[in-house]
Amino acid sequence: MTQNAEILARLRRNGDRGLTPIEALADLGCFRLGARIWDLQKEGHLIVNLWQETNGKRYARYVLVDFEPIAEGQIEAGLV
Repeated sequence: MTQNAEILARLRRNGDRGLTPIEALADLGCFRLGARIWDLQKEGHLIVNLWQETNGKRYARYVLVDFEPIAEGQIEAGLV
């Protein structure tokens, strides 16, 4: 399984809890979660970045909004 596929599966499994870079590093060995999220977004997955702060440190929490990628042309055709 590719790292992108592992991250997508984790995002689906976690639901609203999403995934943080530190979780991705510890659980999946992913050093560049932001880059992998960008790859998944380019494939059509709607993933949002929720900024959070703990002890004065900001970090991203990525949450998958949709479960199916939006294919090119679906928006223009009114299918989504």
